Amino acid sequence: MRNTRRGLLFAAVVLPLALSACAGTSNRPRIELPQQFRLPQANLVTLFERRSGRIAVIDETGNLVIMDQTGGAAVKITRDAVVDASTVPTGSVSNGLTNTYHWPVWSPDASHIAFVEVMAQQPAASRIIELGAEAVMVQHGPGSLTIEQTSDGRTIQVPVTDTASIIQQPSRVIIEQGGGAGTIVSSAIYTARIDGKSPLQEVYESNQWAIGYLNWSPDNAQLAFLGQTGDQEASLELVNAANGKPRILASGVSATWSWHPDGKTLVAKVETSLTGSTADLGLWDAQKDQSIATIARQADLSFGAPAFSPDGNAILLTATSGGQDYLALADNRGNIKRNLVPVNGMVQFSWSPVDAKVAYIVQQAAGSASSSQNGGALHLLDVNSGQDKLLSQMPVSAFFWSPDGQRLATFSPLQVNQMSKDFPGIDLTDRQPASILMLQTIDTATGAYRQLFYLEPSTDFARLLSQFDRFSRAMNIWSPDSRSLVFSVTFDNGQGSTDYVVETEATGSVEPRVISQGSLAVWSPR
Repeated sequence: MRNTRRGLLFAAVVLPLALSACAGTSNRPRIELPQQFRLPQANLVTLFERRSGRIAVIDETGNLVIMDQTGGAAVKITRDAVVDASTVPTGSVSNGLTNTYHWPVWSPDASHIAFVEVMAQQPAASRIIELGAEAVMVQHGPGSLTIEQTSDGRTIQVPVTDTASIIQQPSRVIIEQGGGAGTIVSSAIYTARIDGKSPLQEVYESNQWAIGYLNWSPDNAQLAFLGQTGDQEASLELVNAANGKPRILASGVSATWSWHPDGKTLVAKVETSLTGSTADLGLWDAQKDQSIATIARQADLSFGAPAFSPDGNAILLTATSGGQDYLALADNRGNIKRNLVPVNGMVQFSWSPVDAKVAYIVQQAAGSASSSQNGGALHLLDVNSGQDKLLSQMPVSAFFWSPDGQRLATFSPLQVNQMSKDFPGIDLTDRQPASILMLQTIDTATGAYRQLFYLEPSTDFARLLSQFDRFSRAMNIWSPDSRSLVFSVTFDNGQGSTDYVVETEATGSVEPRVISQGSLAVWSPR
């Protein structure tokens, strides 16, 4: 085990998080967006509003910070992130390594936070010099600059606004090529107290592979995580939150799981195919580290992540009968009790935190008329009565339950021409982003909805949304009192992009506000 090195970030199955032993409290200045992206922020409202829980943020430096919903009372959990090794002086402790922190996961009692750290070796950039070229076409990316040399030998930097340009008879062309994302050197899981006053506790380390996902057991005692063990291999592993040796429960291409409320058992879907939905489904004893029951083996399972009911008496999954797939209810041993509703496609679902209701979407099958929508109709199913109610006014690609079970926060993909110019959200004057989402809240009792904000998600937040049913088992964007939401957006002014953390009141009665720069934010459970 090491206590001085740090790590880097990866994608859907490869994540990063933290290290750094000391922290402090500071009052962060209010973050201001570029003028085109300005949101009203009422200081008086901030002064008197009621706080609820805490927000964990991966900030603009790549470090993990905990703050309140106004952006104040900040506690630095890590301090040593390095997102670009070229900015660190030669010979320093970095030695060409990048070190970033990602995917903070709160313990159920909100006393600790776990996170992943991934360290990578950043390849050196290569430089190519071209002399005597007749012309060169330059395709400009975000933040591009043209460097020109004047007659007196001075160099000037000219911001680029077009997407491409042709330069005739340049005296020379210098092309710098980066080396890519880098090679993973190590990754680790750490836990920390949220006051930032105690050293971080390293509970897992890998000398080669990254970590794809993690969450706490409901009793705060263990962490289950997805460890990558090869280029196309992964394992579901457990480790005690205080200390201990990791134990492998199952291996495959990937895995999703759900803890039983008592923290002693989990149901897991272990994918066995890279190209299809073939997977094993079973129950595991998280204390004895052994299989309890096999529910399905090498089966075509048309759902994302399994889920125990809030009371632990049932499991939600899918079953096939007569050639038709159904959303189905099983007992806590995996025995199918009844089929609920037919589904045609990959279904993603989540139980209400408080009762026997399930929200679900069915992703449209590839090639269908509406498959380009990247989402599906949002339904609310009463498991007891069988009532299946359509909730969404537009296709939904991700959703999150409020802790009180009264609302759902949904994200829907939209076309640029569907945006209202006076509606809160990102500015589309200079650029048209590839991915635009509308955030709205829906009252599950009445079906009434409120559109709140349209956004281009930050890279980290987009990854969370892409597998929301997996990540929502451990991470939530709702405040504990179910009054507010937090999310991360990216803003690109043509010269580079910046990520911001936005907090908004769930009914839309108060304007959204920026509380920090940062790529990801998640609210504590209490």
